[in-house]
Amino acid sequence: AAFDRRLTVVCAPAGYGKTTATAAALEHRSAVWYKLDILDHDPLAFLAAMTRAVRRLHPGFGAALLRELESGPVLDIAPQVLAAQFCSECDRLLKAPGHIVLDDYHETMDAASMNEVLGYLLENCPETVHFVVLTRYQPAFPLEKLRLAGGVARVAQDRLLFDATQTADVLR
Repeated sequence: AAFDRRLTVVCAPAGYGKTTATAAALEHRSAVWYKLDILDHDPLAFLAAMTRAVRRLHPGFGAALLRELESGPVLDIAPQVLAAQFCSECDRLLKAPGHIVLDDYHETMDAASMNEVLGYLLENCPETVHFVVLTRYQPAFPLEKLRLAGGVARVAQDRLLFDATQTADVLR
């Protein structure tokens, strides 16, 4: 049920199975996976990579946005303007519910501009787009508005632990 919310945050230390549990939960759902890294501190690099990731499931998605992002320096365009273009593409092409999974968010959480762009996407992408953030630490992007609206589900490390029966099944 957590994955039906606008945002699902799966938060636990390394080795707790965040990726494995999320993959199992989304097995029969449309999902785009993107693993964040240090390059995603730049919100424009993040938007370009996210656009390419969505294109794997939806060919043609964001063609104009990618041309703009890859044509050379776009320093005179605010990242929120390009994030708005990403949201418009989602609204135009992503009619059925789907998930965008951002794995290893903790790699970029100290980048304020990245958090601003992610906050913008959460507020402005169409309701058909559900975000899943896998992280070792509590997210730094704004969650208050979404949380108050009941749009945030949090899966903490205690929900990822096996109970005695599950442990016995694995060992058998």
